[in-house]
Amino acid sequence: VCMSDKHPLAKKDSIDWEDLQYEPLILMKKDSWHRKTIIEECTKRGIHTHIFLSSNRIQTNIDLVAKNEGISFILDAVDLKAEKVITKAMTEPTYVTIGLAWKKDKYLSYATRALIKFIEDYIKEHFTIK
Repeated sequence: VCMSDKHPLAKKDSIDWEDLQYEPLILMKKDSWHRKTIIEECTKRGIHTHIFLSSNRIQTNIDLVAKNEGISFILDAVDLKAEKVITKAMTEPTYVTIGLAWKKDKYLSYATRALIKFIEDYIKEHFTIK
């Protein structure tokens, strides 16, 4: 969770899903898996969501968080370089499954192979793999 350093939840060591009840949320656009995941997690816990704004730009969301307009969610791998914005871990984190698929018998261009290697290396370095 990311929030303004002035937000009341900023004093907590970690954030419970129940803490989000009625908090103004700044989420990604409506068709994003990121937004769907957050809403699903809240819904299965019976938490009412108040979506203040939906944007397709992470920087817009972070700028609004810095102004204490609401709270948002970012992936651990996002390099957050914003003044007045802090991140807190969820006491019950949410995990997502990411997959890559390609046909085994088909030729992969150098660029495609390089992209696959980059993604594999990035995931190993930045994420906990289960």
